[in-house]
Amino acid sequence: MLPEGLSMLWETHDPGLALADRFGFRDRAHVRAWLADTLAEVWGLDIGECDRLVISDHNAIAWATSVGHDPLVIKWSMEAGLFDRLHATTTVLSRLAEAGAPVASPVPSREGAVRVVVAGPRCRLSLAVLPEVSGQWLDTSDLAAVEAAGRALADLHDRLGELSEVPPPLRQRRGRRDRTVSSAEGTDLKDRIAAWLGRGGDRLAPEAAATLRSLVEAAPAFEDAPQLIHRDFRSANILVDGSAIAAILDFDEMTLDHRVLDLARSSVYLGTRFRNWAPTERSAQIALMDGYESVRALSDAEAAWWPVLLLWQSIAAVGAQDPAAGWAEAADALARESARGR
Repeated sequence: MLPEGLSMLWETHDPGLALADRFGFRDRAHVRAWLADTLAEVWGLDIGECDRLVISDHNAIAWATSVGHDPLVIKWSMEAGLFDRLHATTTVLSRLAEAGAPVASPVPSREGAVRVVVAGPRCRLSLAVLPEVSGQWLDTSDLAAVEAAGRALADLHDRLGELSEVPPPLRQRRGRRDRTVSSAEGTDLKDRIAAWLGRGGDRLAPEAAATLRSLVEAAPAFEDAPQLIHRDFRSANILVDGSAIAAILDFDEMTLDHRVLDLARSSVYLGTRFRNWAPTERSAQIALMDGYESVRALSDAEAAWWPVLLLWQSIAAVGAQDPAAGWAEAADALARESARGR
């Protein structure tokens, strides 16, 4: 899993400098002391060792032992503009855990809150405490595990669709990351894809983009109400025990959108973790769909739009990743496959 000590999750910055510059902590010992005081006061928890600490942008994750409790994972963010949204996603996570979904159930504070804004050395931090779940990251070469992941995603979509109330922050656009292709920009998918192509998406993989345009033009009207989706369902956020799903992690990207679009995005990024991303093998994409449809079959409209959305997300990945990693080639190959299937 992640290394012991202090590290960056995906960035190449010096982690010690990032820890000080972003959060105001001198070193890992300073973090451990701050966590001990904060968790004792706000959660009533007594922590011991803090052997791993990872920084990801303006967020951090610490792993700690505790007295009288299972090992803990403590997550915090310094992005004040996202505090309400993070509280909402953690609230939904708690509801999913109560319903029996394979997720880490947030540990409530003394006052029953699942997420608390606390004072940090430099600024206020939004903090959540979770139990550590044992397991290994999903390996997409294990097709049985990939099928299990597909079943888990379908079940997650069903559970999210059953929530009686969507917290207001999750109905709002996220800000700078809302410019990504998975953000809801209205319910008309034809308009969304056309707008994205017009903003430069057609230059990422021209051959594939030409096929995408023709697929969109031929696609029927899409009638499907958006609901809460995970939006970051991939190897880095899926823990397995053998070929069984142990836990689905990291709901911070949760948003309102279409389930089949979440499935398409997951199919494209399923094999990625933190660095050196590469396209997901086509066999794994097929296994994910097989598992998904064994629990929740696509509607006629979703099935008609499936090749369109999968190709869209594949082209979008070209712009998000290292062009030398084969993403454009994967999008072109999928475009040719889609053209043959018409």
